[in-house]
Amino acid sequence: MSSWFGSTCLGVVLAASGLAVVHRYGTRAETALVPRIDAVAPSKVAPKPVAVGEAYQARTRFVSALGDARLDVPNAKMGLSMLKPHWRKMGVPFASLSDDARKLAMSIVLRTSAHEEAWSTKTPSGGNWMPNARVWNMNEGSFDQREGIFAPPPATVGYRVRIPPHAALSFSAAMVNRAVDDGVFTVTLVDAGGAEHELCSKRVSSAEASVWHDVTCPLEPWVGHDVELRFQTSSVPAPPERRPKAEKAPLNDDLGPVLATNLPLLVWGNPTLLAKELTNVPYNVVWIVVDALRPDVIPSFHDDAEDVKKLAAPYPPLDALLPKIDGLTPSLDALARAGTRFTNAHSAATWTRPGTLAMLAGARASEIGIESLHFVLHDSDIERYYSSEPPLISRILAKNGVLPRAFVNNFFMAGYATAGLDMGFERVADHRYHTRDTAEITHDTVSFIHDHASERFFLFCNYNSPHSPWEPPQKFLDRVPLPPAGPSDKHVRRYMAEAAKDDEAIGEVVRALDEAHLRERTLIVVTADHGETLSSAHDGVTSLDELPVRFHHAAGNYEETSRIPILAVLPGVIPANKAVTERVRSIDIAPTVLELQGLTPPTRMSGRSLVPLMGGAKEDERVVLTEGRATRGLMVGRYRLLAREGKAQTTRQGDKLVTASEELFDLEDDPGERHDIAPGRPDLVAEMRARLAAAEKNVAVAGAESVSRKEGKDGLVPLHLRFVGGGAVHRVSGTLQAAGVAAAFRVEPVGIAREVIKVEGPRVEFGFSTVPDGAVGFDLRVEPADAKLAWDLYLDDRAWPADRFFAGPLGLWEASLEHGITTDEARSAIVSSSLPVINFTRDLGLFVTYSGARNEGGGLVAAGASAEEMSRVLRAWGYTARTGGSGVRAK
Repeated sequence: MSSWFGSTCLGVVLAASGLAVVHRYGTRAETALVPRIDAVAPSKVAPKPVAVGEAYQARTRFVSALGDARLDVPNAKMGLSMLKPHWRKMGVPFASLSDDARKLAMSIVLRTSAHEEAWSTKTPSGGNWMPNARVWNMNEGSFDQREGIFAPPPATVGYRVRIPPHAALSFSAAMVNRAVDDGVFTVTLVDAGGAEHELCSKRVSSAEASVWHDVTCPLEPWVGHDVELRFQTSSVPAPPERRPKAEKAPLNDDLGPVLATNLPLLVWGNPTLLAKELTNVPYNVVWIVVDALRPDVIPSFHDDAEDVKKLAAPYPPLDALLPKIDGLTPSLDALARAGTRFTNAHSAATWTRPGTLAMLAGARASEIGIESLHFVLHDSDIERYYSSEPPLISRILAKNGVLPRAFVNNFFMAGYATAGLDMGFERVADHRYHTRDTAEITHDTVSFIHDHASERFFLFCNYNSPHSPWEPPQKFLDRVPLPPAGPSDKHVRRYMAEAAKDDEAIGEVVRALDEAHLRERTLIVVTADHGETLSSAHDGVTSLDELPVRFHHAAGNYEETSRIPILAVLPGVIPANKAVTERVRSIDIAPTVLELQGLTPPTRMSGRSLVPLMGGAKEDERVVLTEGRATRGLMVGRYRLLAREGKAQTTRQGDKLVTASEELFDLEDDPGERHDIAPGRPDLVAEMRARLAAAEKNVAVAGAESVSRKEGKDGLVPLHLRFVGGGAVHRVSGTLQAAGVAAAFRVEPVGIAREVIKVEGPRVEFGFSTVPDGAVGFDLRVEPADAKLAWDLYLDDRAWPADRFFAGPLGLWEASLEHGITTDEARSAIVSSSLPVINFTRDLGLFVTYSGARNEGGGLVAAGASAEEMSRVLRAWGYTARTGGSGVRAK
């Protein structure tokens, strides 16, 4: 073995269920039955059990488990040096691996098209822009990215495993370069007696380089056995007629020639141990995104009464409202009849990267550390994103055995270029073409459905036709009638025709599910990453990068730019032919999918499940905040505020420059956002500005703190829990529950989103981050009031420090609070008529107060004037929160 690796890593025996990993969130509910959403139960989901069948799911992902493997790769150092020119690769960002394993585990891309071509784009100034592929990754072609293990031959990667019932091993074999020798992939099983058994083998020649070859190995004879699986690569001389003729042979990305060599650069793609069993999740997911698709393109998303009302408004929407054209999108209309559609849905962002990230994470991009201004990300932002464990639904489902795959035209979903990010998919097939991408994406999706019908999968299909430039086939353009029935603008007609093109492709995907008999076991979601600006009222060029506003989206942030369709179909579970008109967000989709799968959404998802709305429940209006490039849009009631920053404040309209930092629109009187009422309504602008600031932090508007600290209508006095980060952002999480008594909780968040707190009977679960300049947390009313409360708290995912619990009017260290409020000593310590004075830049910990005093019966009652006077005196003395562990207050 090469000294590059040092000593051989010892193998580890894995549990019968593969790698056993415990996750705090995204865990399976304790039932094998999935509730049906019943429209006749308006306030809750009515449980009508649906049987869950068996399917193959991932037991062990060998790339993630590489740190536990026995590695013998003597040519690793030389192979990695030869691989350097192949720039379309990166480490596996979400895997925790040893140094040696981290060098061999990689997400690597093969160009599967014969050629790739660089795009040249016209700029508004009349010039041409040639994107740098290493930054933008926008070259035209097909690219297939998979997580893999780099194993230049001869190499052996060995794992100790127990073979589960109905097991199979799958992997993809690939040669990255055009080597003189052929590469051979062999899977060998070593039984308990030391005997070796060859399970399967795949030979790859230089003529087959830059192709993933899928292989499946049966494991049935060794069910229940503890064995070693060896992934071995070797090289053998190729026949003379198949040897590369050129003295120099290029790598597949055409970045320049490298010397032809006998050493083939081999990669094991997505090696996975599968087991057919009762699955952790009951349904496959096919999540279809059509880039820039507006809901008013789809006839079934029109509300005729709403259209009439808009057209009769004082300021009609003009071409901000597309006409209803029956027959334009028959596939989507058929799905709408089969499921529930949300006709008033909005994206969390107005362009692709933050829009895609938000829907997959169930939270706005800014909430997980990725801002929406810059197209190219800073290295520090990327590193922070990967290290923060983003709550991507792709990763959550993968942890529960699901195979996450993506077939897209979306260059933002690849993390090896600085414009993109890894979004948690083990495979991303990216087809970047002006026109043929739809056919390529559909072919990959349909083929996967047929080839993997027995597996539990999550497919993310991202079409791109409605995104400019628009070059629709004539047969789809013929579906769009001429005015007055159709739009008068030729660009709008082409846009609608492109949507019809992708509608036909969606029909093919649905037919593939029918042919594979998967419709009853597959949740279909159709949505868009953002809308499109088509109104002539929004024509102009923004001073931010001199980009046009109309017929684009990133530079605008109007309602027509943020509005999207959301459609969910699951026969027998989701109500059919149902239209939900309540305002919802793209960040609500991920928690909805998780709830339908019986999984608990992580508290970092600020979106809320749509399941109650599907069942007819009524709820408070959801806050709609849409982030754009230096713009933010907020919808509250009938009003929409558009806030601009920097150069985005100025737009050139003809020969006139218009500058505005804030615009306010009345969506009832002005559904097309043509008339800015901000100059005449400064009071309303101020209110909306405050609501925007609160929405960005996922908190209530100003004043909620004082309201929450009052006694409730039920007579219960609140317990105040405030978390302070010492001037920094820290991760806070934990559970709180009543000890030894049946209790009920009412929770009011302060400075955090309501969605990050989950109340289930006598238990509260929460997870959020502190802020540098304040205290956040929640108020808790408990019934009965004398219930003992036990908690299990974590600071940055570690046990809460014992010296970071503070109580009472002074905020002194209180050791009795370490495990909760379970003793008379702890109850007495927390009594205070107000929160203590806190130094937000120095204090770090949990502050607990209770607005009451002990009575003779042992309960708590409201504190009197003497307590308030004491509090005022203490504040006048200048006390602040403790900074050490002695219990002494120091300013």
